[in-house]
Amino acid sequence: MPSFWETDSLLQNDISIIGGGILGLWTAYELSLKYPNAKIAIYERELYASGATSRNAGFACFGSLTEILTDRKQWGDKKTLEIIKNRWLGIQAIQSLIGDEIDYHNYGGYELLFDDKIDSKIIDEVNDFLYPIFGQVVFQLVKNRLCDFGFGNEVKQLLYNSLEGQLHSGKLILALHRRIRSRNISFFSNSEITDYNSGEEVTLEVNGKTKVNTNKLIFCTNAFLPDQSLLIKPGRGQVLITEPVLDLPWKGCFHFHEGYYYFRNVGNRILFGGGRHLDFEKESTTEFELNQKIQEDLINKLHTIISPNKRLEIEQQWSGIMAFTENKLPKILQLGQNTIYAMNCNGMGVSLSPITALEIAKLN
Repeated sequence: MPSFWETDSLLQNDISIIGGGILGLWTAYELSLKYPNAKIAIYERELYASGATSRNAGFACFGSLTEILTDRKQWGDKKTLEIIKNRWLGIQAIQSLIGDEIDYHNYGGYELLFDDKIDSKIIDEVNDFLYPIFGQVVFQLVKNRLCDFGFGNEVKQLLYNSLEGQLHSGKLILALHRRIRSRNISFFSNSEITDYNSGEEVTLEVNGKTKVNTNKLIFCTNAFLPDQSLLIKPGRGQVLITEPVLDLPWKGCFHFHEGYYYFRNVGNRILFGGGRHLDFEKESTTEFELNQKIQEDLINKLHTIISPNKRLEIEQQWSGIMAFTENKLPKILQLGQNTIYAMNCNGMGVSLSPITALEIAKLN
């Protein structure tokens, strides 16, 4: 039986948020600004969020040129602009609130192209398409930098985007924890929600025994779904990082094959991830495991495309769990009278979280 102190202070919330990743943390922060006197608590089943927030590549990006071309064909101009605008607004929010705490660097972004199909006419058209959002030229050819960067000979062109940035994902979590502490938001780690009801009065079961009452319940659990009928698909991402590289000739975020591969510098290390399209079936999972087929492909491309003239040693390999909707847009779904589920990943969870958190706050 709980004590009086527990029932009076610890087992009743105004708002409970399930999931302590970037979206859950940012949502709690936004709700605390809207309701400064509300009792808000976050419940995280691990020691810290480990789905995608702490296992991503640390890109602050809004889409490569070839990805944007594909999205326009698939979703149309209006929806594609909406997606890109929200990503860009999210990046600006991150820079404004915590940019100086998370090793945020505007080294820019690059896309490696393996043929000459992208010409100046296509680039100009995409820049015109994006001008209402950015008010400036976004993409430009910088083929002269290929020799300086030392990529493999199969790379024929290089596109540059000065607006893309990178950050330290671990420091991002710590910075957001400092923000929620400053707002008197409670954070409970190692607290798995094993059951809940979503009626007028919401009750949570934590770790199979502790009952918590809450007025509002928000699931920010990404691919770890509270209801398996939700049309959200998990997608695992494979990542590796090298040991320090002597005289690394470039800095920035890089993409190729429509964003399915991505790499960046972390100091003088190379972080490289992607390849999910090589094994969609096995990578549609919430299991944290290495996919040897994809990891071997990453290592091969690391030594043939990214750094063909150096033998690099791999320091760490890991996987992270993303979530995907059918149209790349975030989802906020009502599960009950006072219960919602929200996600915003689609491979761009870092950029989209501040904007999705604002939308959640508007609904509560």
